[in-house]
Amino acid sequence: MAKRYVGEVIYVKKNYGFLSTIIDNFKVRLFFVVKPEMIDNKNYFISGNKVTFLTRNITLRGTNVVSAYDIKPCEDSKKFCNKIDNYIKYDRFKEYENVLECDIDDEFKDKLINQEKKVALFFMNWILFIEEKTKDIIEEVLKTNDVDSSLFINILINEKKTKKFILDSLDRMKKNTMFRNESDYITYKLKENDPNDVEVCNAPILMLLDQLTINELCTIVEICYNKYHNNLSRDFKALFFYIKNLLPDIIFIRNKVAHGNCVIPSIIDDTFSPSYFYEMASIMPNWNSNENLNDVERYVPFEFIRYQARSLAKGGINLAGIDAGPLGIGLFFTKSLVINQAKKSYFSFAFLIMCIFSYWEDDYFDDFMDEIGYVGLLITDESPETIYSSFPKKQPIRIKLSRILAPIFIYAGTPELFKSFSSISLNFSKTKIDN
Repeated sequence: MAKRYVGEVIYVKKNYGFLSTIIDNFKVRLFFVVKPEMIDNKNYFISGNKVTFLTRNITLRGTNVVSAYDIKPCEDSKKFCNKIDNYIKYDRFKEYENVLECDIDDEFKDKLINQEKKVALFFMNWILFIEEKTKDIIEEVLKTNDVDSSLFINILINEKKTKKFILDSLDRMKKNTMFRNESDYITYKLKENDPNDVEVCNAPILMLLDQLTINELCTIVEICYNKYHNNLSRDFKALFFYIKNLLPDIIFIRNKVAHGNCVIPSIIDDTFSPSYFYEMASIMPNWNSNENLNDVERYVPFEFIRYQARSLAKGGINLAGIDAGPLGIGLFFTKSLVINQAKKSYFSFAFLIMCIFSYWEDDYFDDFMDEIGYVGLLITDESPETIYSSFPKKQPIRIKLSRILAPIFIYAGTPELFKSFSSISLNFSKTKIDN
């Protein structure tokens, strides 16, 4: 029989609530869904402040979340006093107020909107850069292994998870290039069920990859790495390994900015992941609710981050903001970053950029550093003042954003240093490069 826990309700909103309890001698906080029958006709929470409940695991925003359900009042429960507001006007920039816990007037909101637009253009530009370089790297991997495009396309068609979107991409390629000069690059064959029509049987691999979404590209990278990584040089293998593991992470930011949504509030929100209050009950990596989704040591740069955060703490830079020694600070900072899908996406984005500059080519490194400082995401020697520089006064946004990337850019902020640290950390990664 499932164990019932006793907890104290902290707050209740329209669709969810939050409670505190003890699990395995750790004080944790859990979310629960507020069902319509849990609210009375005056918009008050019926169950009161002290409740019993069961727990279950759900997957939200890339992590496993232990949530409470089957909420029942205790006999000594007292009325929960806050009235629930059912009439909240939608505002995509309200997220700033919620995360920063402050009111923002319309004039200042316009400034935030303009800054978010600059940030969105920055992310889209450099994520497209990562995608283009990834395609170039796939082409080079195939060339190194003497695999021509025709063979690789056939391999993908025979893979269950790629067959449909590869055939769709080839068909789209035919329609987009037919009767145009670009069709000269393509090889056709007769369709089996229509002798008067043709279909693509071969094309340059870059031409095929240009048809794919980033999700589909991630799948291709995984297949390509698993089949061909053994014949790559150590540095090339390290680069491709990082791409395989981190490219899926940046989809979160890409989708956010592509749809015009605010991305900065999600990144700086420590509690963006609903699992935060459970997972951070202990800084130790082995305290997690799910070994597959929430085992932070599986994140490939985990050892890189932990080492850098610990080194910074020894130098007097406390990235975690907690009273602990360098080891504790390193563990807290690393775990709180990795369990947060938004922060993880932001870190993976910057880490992948540095991988490309360090292992592949560094032609655009100075441009990247200029731009990331210009839009206010990182404190650099040349970065101008932006709205993120002084807002909010207590802890400006730029400081929060810079802190997340500090393990990359303080001690490993050049392609040469980054390559050295990132290469060594692979030796200690729980996710092995040759698996």
